[in-house]
Amino acid sequence: MSSNIPTVTICCITYKHEKYIRECLNGFIMQKTNFPFEVIVHDDASPDKTADIIREYEARYPDIIKPIYQTQNQRSLGKKVSLTYVYPKVRSKYIAICEGDDFWCDPNKLQMQYDFMEAHPDYSLCMHGFKRLDYFARTYSNVPFIKNFPENGMEFARRTALGEYLYSTQTMFIRKSVFDAKHDEIYRDSQFAPMSDTQIAFHLALAGNVKYIRSHMAVYRVNPGSVTNTASGRSKDFDERANTAVNNMLTASGHSDWAEERQQLKSKWAAEADADDPNILQKIWRKIIHYRPCLAARIRFLQYMAAHSK
Repeated sequence: MSSNIPTVTICCITYKHEKYIRECLNGFIMQKTNFPFEVIVHDDASPDKTADIIREYEARYPDIIKPIYQTQNQRSLGKKVSLTYVYPKVRSKYIAICEGDDFWCDPNKLQMQYDFMEAHPDYSLCMHGFKRLDYFARTYSNVPFIKNFPENGMEFARRTALGEYLYSTQTMFIRKSVFDAKHDEIYRDSQFAPMSDTQIAFHLALAGNVKYIRSHMAVYRVNPGSVTNTASGRSKDFDERANTAVNNMLTASGHSDWAEERQQLKSKWAAEADADDPNILQKIWRKIIHYRPCLAARIRFLQYMAAHSK
């Protein structure tokens, strides 16, 4: 690979992240690697000072920070920002993902994931553990490592399809050649989805194995603008759209049996939630801890449990 072409491209989308974007960009800049990397950061016409802050970093690190500034919000026009504007610009061998309100907390994150992927060409995707910074609960804590992580790609895809929570977006490290090979399927199944990370993880897993590194190297931020904020009114709509998109993806991919199994699980949990059982919250939590469609649902359940438990 030519020396002027990065080995890793970090893809970052941001909107109204004035309070968070510095921490996010600092997490990129601090990475210690023996290979070149760049950051494609896309600002979707933020009305605050997000773009101004990005310009500061662009001026200081012109060889690393490669911004895209929109003058009109593209998401409001129905555009899939990452798929339309960011991923097509990637020239590198690998892609790392982190949105503008999350950040990385380990300077060796990229090098660790790169080293593993270089040594294991049959792996298409690598993730790792992370921390959670919760604006509402005022907590900063390690999210427990996933037990019995399925490195076999087909099993990872199946368990992801069933709603098992196996990864967080800001930890994803992707082999670009596999992403390109699965391009059409990813774009097809992301068309009506609220986000595309599930579709990317699912299709990459169908094409290779998946690594999970047991180290907390990134931070997921729960904040007023995130889908995990029930007060914003976005969470319920997000979950419904995400569920429909996943079911459509499974059918289109020839795995309608997984869609049926997914629906059976959801119906079972709903029935248990309606049962007259004083210990039902704890019983459902034991089932739901690794089987939910997104992080938003897990966090909302924790909030519900805290509010209704003695």
